[in-house]
Parts: sequence; C-alpha cells; structure tokens
Amino acid sequence: MRQYQLNMEESFEVNRNQEECFRYISDFSTLEEWDHTVIHSEKVSDGPIGISTNFDIVLKFGIRNISMKYQITAYEYPNKAILEGVAEGMKAIDTIEVIPINSTTSKIIWKAEITFTGLLASIIPYMETPIKKSGAKTIQGLQSALENNFPAPNYKPSLKMADGLVLPGLFLFSKYGYQWAKKDWYPNSASIVGKHIVLTGATSGLGLATAEMLAHKGAHLTLIARDKSKAEDTRKKLIKSTGNENIAIELADLSLLQEVYQLTERLLQKGNSIDVLINNAGALFNERNETSEGIERSFALLLLAPYYLTNRLTPLLQKSEDARVINVSSGGMYTQSIKVEDLEFKNGKYNGSVAYARAKRGLMIITEQWAKQHSNGDVVFNAMHPGWADTPGVEASLPGFYKLTKNILRTPSEGADTIEWLATAKEANQLNGQFLLDRRPHTTHLFPNTKVGSTKREELIRKLDGYVASFEASLRKIEA
Repeated sequence: MRQYQLNMEESFEVNRNQEECFRYISDFSTLEEWDHTVIHSEKVSDGPIGISTNFDIVLKFGIRNISMKYQITAYEYPNKAILEGVAEGMKAIDTIEVIPINSTTSKIIWKAEITFTGLLASIIPYMETPIKKSGAKTIQGLQSALENNFPAPNYKPSLKMADGLVLPGLFLFSKYGYQWAKKDWYPNSASIVGKHIVLTGATSGLGLATAEMLAHKGAHLTLIARDKSKAEDTRKKLIKSTGNENIAIELADLSLLQEVYQLTERLLQKGNSIDVLINNAGALFNERNETSEGIERSFALLLLAPYYLTNRLTPLLQKSEDARVINVSSGGMYTQSIKVEDLEFKNGKYNGSVAYARAKRGLMIITEQWAKQHSNGDVVFNAMHPGWADTPGVEASLPGFYKLTKNILRTPSEGADTIEWLATAKEANQLNGQFLLDRRPHTTHLFPNTKVGSTKREELIRKLDGYVASFEASLRKIEA
C-alpha cells in the first residue's frame, strides 16, 4: 500500500510555568479550544492524564470530518509526552516537549509525524504547503491559549436584540443556542490545581457535571450533599473518572438553617480558604410544604439557604486572592418579580414553578447586592443560567416541558459549562453582579413588571436578615 509521510515542527516561548503548560497541552480534551481544525475533543478513558489515556477527536479535513482516536504512549511529566492518533487512511504521532527557561517562562516544542495511506497518500503531496501553514496556525492558537490574555465578555448588541425579541432569546436556551455561542469562545487554559471549591447539589445533573469538570482540572473539592450514600457514590465516581482524590464530602440539608449553620461552623473551624463557592443546590416542588423549621421549602432551599451560607462563609472567601461566588439561577426568573411581602407564597394558590421563579429572582437580586457590597473586588459575585438542560430534576418536576423540549435540551455538561468557566477562567474575575448564559452577560429582565427599585431590594435583604436573626436568637436560647 502506498504511503506518504509528512513531518512538521513548531516552537515558541510563553510566560507560563512548565507544569501549567504541560498539563494543558498533554490533555487533548482541550484541542477544540485552540486547534482550528478540531471540532470536538473528549477524554474517553478513566483516571488521571497519563500513559494509555484515550481521547476521541473529530477534525475538519477539507470537506470531510474525520474521527481520530488518540492515546498517550509516553508521558514524562512535566517534560515530554507522545500521543499517537489513528484514523482511516492516516496515523499521527505528536511529540510535545516543555522546556523550562526559568520559573515563569517555558519553551514549547511540538513535532508532528503524519503518515497517510491509500488515496490520501496520493493527494497529500499536492497539499503539503497548505497543510504546513495550517499546522503553524494551530500552534499560534496554542500559544494564544497559553498566553491567556483575553478580555472579559460584554453584553453584545446581537444578544440584546435576541433578549429583547424574547423568542430568539428562548432559542438561546436550547442546545442550538449553546452551539452558536461556543463559536465565539476563547480558550481557557487557567490552572485551578489545588484551588478549593465548595459546591452544593453535586450528586446529579448540573452539579455532578460541574464537579467532574472541576475535578478533572485538579481542584480540591468540597461537595455539599444531603444524602450520604449518594455523596459517597459521587465521590467514588469522580475519583475513578478523573484520578483526583482531593474530594471531600460535607452532609447538610440546605433547606434547614440549623444544618446550614452546622455546616458553616465545621468549615469555619477548619479555616481553609475558599476560592470558589457555587450555590447550585435546588429543586422545584409542585406542592407547598414547610420545612421542620416552619419555612416554605422553595424559599428556604433556593433563596434563604444560599444567602445564609454565603454570608457565613465570606470570611473564608476573603482569605483567597481570587474569590468567586457563583449562583445558579434559571430563565424562569424572567417571568417573575420578587414578592417581598410574601416570600413564602402564603397568599393565593401555590404554584411550584412560580415559587421557583420568584426565589431565583430573589437570588439574582442578592447577587447584585453582594456585588455592590464587595465592589472592591475582594470577592466577585455572579449568577448564571444553564439554559434548558436534560437533568433528572427537569424530567421529574416538569414532565410536560421535558416531553415538549427533549430533542433540543442541552446535556448536563453543556448546561454546566458557564459554571465551570466562571469558576476557572482568568477573565471571569473581571465580572461582578452579572447574569450569564453561555459565558456571556445577558439582561436580568425581559419584562418591565419584573423590576423592583432599591427600596424593595433593601427590604428583601432586611427580610432575609430577619429570618437569620430569628433563627440565631432561638439558637442562643437553646445554647443558654
């Protein structure tokens, strides 16, 4: 069989330390961020990155898409890695070397040896020059990714128009909106190895997807869960899939102030700084019920709990040099204003979706209030909307909506992407008090009647503080 071999070599220097460069480059799941020929890249084997790690890659080759299977065949951390890729009519051997120049500067050497067979072997000799130019462009993309000097996103005119027209804005919530937005994203090579991230609601759906992304990137995770068995299963699953064993479990029913208090006491006593707090825990309840503390449970879980938890953990956040709080909201908030006079939905016929949306509106308000209080940047606060994601919670609580939209729902990982980006990306710390969908700020209101002025906002804070004060007063009585 006829063969034709093509060899390429590129190199550059970058102001990043050797380990950060090596970790990012040897993880071929990041290829689609910086290689303009790659349209999909995914790690498909369990465990940490190392020898025998497998990746599935889909790349553009002329008018065709080619699927390749890559495997790491040599791994000398943090100096050198060799990856071999196989596709129909093609075999590639990529050699990566990262040479430290000093503690903050590295030299990257990339060599590619590509062997073509069959029909491709006859065609490639006539395409060698453009292929080498394309390879050089790819390495320029890698250099830009490692330099990691990207601007913070802004509220683009096209998004303003889509939001204003409502229906185009709803299109953005679907998987197609995610795919459309993704085309404009910058690479995210920021290292979070060793950063402490506290995540609520981590055992399924968006929380589980977020936890896996962050564990894969080397974060030290504290997962807050209500069910011990599910929490332990989640921890085992994450360790197996990522190889990251720095995962701790804390048990708490966040709908109860008593358990939020006990949780925060444990974390405060440990004294470990928190780099990122992600308030993700949530549920939609179709029937009105009160917790054992006598508080309507939608309000208790979705608004009061993150308010109390975040305020109690602020001293640990302030110990970090780059502290971030991420509140997971919902597009449902667009339909509702905050009812400060009826936070527990005591008046009128209870509607679980409305209660959920009101609480998420309140969460957006306190996000903005916190951002103002911390305008010095010691902690940044943002909220995000995951779009319409295919999660167990959506299927169970909104069966009609799920059936209608199932074919256009995002995967949990697609829904969780903006959470992970807000937690990790260098430029994300320039945002404060924003509401994001697919890594881009969006309006917080679609309809004028959902807006409230400063008086109502301040009243909401007073009401929340009142719940906390009442609980802590009863706590002091018990302790006395």
